[in-house]
Amino acid sequence: MIEVDENLSVMEQHSALWEFLVSSSGKCATVQGEVIRITGRVDGEVNGNGGVNWDAEYRKMLGTLTQYFLQGSALSGHEVEESQKAIMEINRSKASLDCQKQIDYLMELAVKWIKKNPDPILLENVAYNR
Repeated sequence: MIEVDENLSVMEQHSALWEFLVSSSGKCATVQGEVIRITGRVDGEVNGNGGVNWDAEYRKMLGTLTQYFLQGSALSGHEVEESQKAIMEINRSKASLDCQKQIDYLMELAVKWIKKNPDPILLENVAYNR
């Protein structure tokens, strides 16, 4: 079971989940790890590199994010729709610093989804459109 410290801010929760769930390289073993890895990598690319390395791989990762949000106890339809809008804006701006609000929102949704799905979901058991 994945526990989230409610005494932390959402961004601190995201960081703690990164430490707990994300492997040192490659994809994570769980969907929970992947939603944190994807949102963290996007945030890191924008804040660390200004989006200069933004490419098809980042767009592909973001494309899977909403599919992950539909697994297990899914986020609401409104939240999934808003996540898709945020992803479109991030891709449209080529992950510039102007899209930090959208990235923060995706990070918040990742934490929220994990709170709704504390039992690990193995990535290998998830079928989605690649």
